[in-house]
Order: sequence, then C-alpha cells, then structure tokens
Amino acid sequence: MARPVESTTQTTNGLASFRKARCQSAWQVWTSGPTVKTDHALKRAQQRGIPPLIDELLDRYGREQYDGHGGVILFFDRHSIRCMERDMGRKPVSRFAEWLRAYKVVTTSFECTITTGKHFA
Repeated sequence: MARPVESTTQTTNGLASFRKARCQSAWQVWTSGPTVKTDHALKRAQQRGIPPLIDELLDRYGREQYDGHGGVILFFDRHSIRCMERDMGRKPVSRFAEWLRAYKVVTTSFECTITTGKHFA
C-alpha cells in the first residue's frame, strides 16, 4: 500500500508509488497531485468548465500517455473508469459523464499542470 505524500509538493517517486496503487480504494491512498498549475491551465479549466474535482480524479485514476514533447497526458480510459466505479459506485461516476472526456497535460516530472481540455469525438 502506498503512503500518502506528506509535503505539499509532489516528488516523482511519491507519484510513481501512487500510480502503482491507483486502483486501491480512494480512502486508502490520498494525494493531491501536481500542486502548481500554470495560468494557462487555470484559464483553460475555467473556460472549458472542468471542475477541480475532475482534475483530482485525473491525478488519481487517469491513464498516462507521453506526448513526446516533454509532457504526459492524463485521461480516463475504460480501466480508470472501472476503478472509479469500484471505489465510488456506478451512480456517482455516471454523473461525471460530461467530464469523462477531460484530459490534462503535466510535465514529465509531474510537478506542474500545463493545460486541461476535453476530447471531442
């Protein structure tokens, strides 16, 4: 079981151990994710209507995909949605349906959120 991060800043090792345990129940593993958000990320989240709760859920359950430009994209896939359903129940997760297309781009060291958005498909 991963330990909660005790400082307000994230370390790469702390987040890596959190990622390994991301499918454990939410009350067993706690982290706040990247604490620094760029002005661009804050503006885009507000413009695109992405609440802070979704930002936190992306940190907790989001799948990582490297973008090849020094960033990591976090997004929800089937596995992450199923983990959320197991931890919170289907009904609450179904109420997040509007935001399950959300993604965010963080630096490879997971220290800073670069931007947030929604997939259009």
